[in-house]
Amino acid sequence: MKKMMIFFVALALSFSATQLHAQRYGARLGLTSANISFEMPAFDNIDVQNLTGMHFGLAGEFNLVGEMLRIVPELTYTKRGFKYTTTGDVEMGSTYNYLEIAARLKGKIPLVPVYAIAGPQYSYLLSGTTTDMDGNSVDIEFGDEYNRGELGMNVGLGVELGIGPIAAYAEARYGFAVNNFYEFETSNMKNTYWMFSLGVFFGN
Repeated sequence: MKKMMIFFVALALSFSATQLHAQRYGARLGLTSANISFEMPAFDNIDVQNLTGMHFGLAGEFNLVGEMLRIVPELTYTKRGFKYTTTGDVEMGSTYNYLEIAARLKGKIPLVPVYAIAGPQYSYLLSGTTTDMDGNSVDIEFGDEYNRGELGMNVGLGVELGIGPIAAYAEARYGFAVNNFYEFETSNMKNTYWMFSLGVFFGN
């Protein structure tokens, strides 16, 4: 996993080291609706629900095939997690704070202001909290059972409208992890999530 992190950090830094010129720079802000896929005997009879949090980030765009196909490096902070209600009607859950480094391909659909986006990302688990039986929020101490580095994929669609050098967009993505972020004996968890964003790009 350390090799994955080094690879994605190097990928992000490489954009500043090459002769490529970013056509556009921008920022985005939105909501993340996150959940987990898991194998955990203790959760067999529990309805695990989505947890909603915020995300925000920065991005650049580099032309590969004119304006029709671009590569988009991104740096994003996001919240993920899950929640559930116990048999005693106590709402519990966990929230995880991640920093994501990504490189995505963005393809425009001809004649309409719609684009598709897809690509890999590396996420690092910065911190997290969980809820105890009394409903109090407690900081998580990450032991060996947690994989703080995560490799994942995103796919999505967006609508973009521009006026001169400024373009605004709305976007929806689905993301999933390739590796488990939690592994202990017969239990494991993977992140899954939707991201809904509004953003703006500056440049041509």
